[in-house]
Amino acid sequence: MKKMFCLVISLLVLLGSVSAMAEGFSIHSGVEFGMTMDEVIQKEKDAGFSVETIELDDYDGWNCPDNHSPSAVSVDGQIAGINGANITYHFQNNGKMDAAIYLLGATSGVYAPIRDSLIRKYGEPDTDMSDVWHSYLDLDVYSKADYNSQRNIHVCKIDYLNDDSWLLPQEDGSYIIITGLEFSQKIASLGTYIWTYVGYQLFSEEEINNALANAKETIDTYNNQLENDL
Repeated sequence: MKKMFCLVISLLVLLGSVSAMAEGFSIHSGVEFGMTMDEVIQKEKDAGFSVETIELDDYDGWNCPDNHSPSAVSVDGQIAGINGANITYHFQNNGKMDAAIYLLGATSGVYAPIRDSLIRKYGEPDTDMSDVWHSYLDLDVYSKADYNSQRNIHVCKIDYLNDDSWLLPQEDGSYIIITGLEFSQKIASLGTYIWTYVGYQLFSEEEINNALANAKETIDTYNNQLENDL
């Protein structure tokens, strides 16, 4: 299951190091951006969750940003009312946590109440941001699926069913992107799974602007290629 975390985060994180740290933004069990691995582990253990440190293998490293540590923290338990859920915390090479990946169930019907909860907490999704990310995801996911097939993981197809993004400016000048995704994963001989994902990622203002520019450039390049070929 852990192979899914970096696959998803790699489709969202388009750039390198993060210098800003959002102060006082609590994710789960009091965990905040910028905490060390030991601090994250202690917070989750104090809250009664099962916690382990995992090492990302070469496959995961292919999918993850270069500035991230090969070690991550995996948390299992009942999360957001869902049994068997998982959170994986990712850390920069400097030891600071800058991303949290929730994987909430492998069945349909999970995403809608999660989305409603996020709207109550953070307001309506940022439509412009969601459109940009969605376009990037559509362009990139097929190359990822092809790569998976070549690695004999037997991923036949990944389809995005729903996606929403929230861009939250912080008082210290940093930004947090919250991304909710519902996607289906069809695996040969195993059937189709419906995954619900919620990701929290920290960016500086410069990185947000660069990410949007890079995503738009990717989309424009793709559209130009279509027009030239048709």
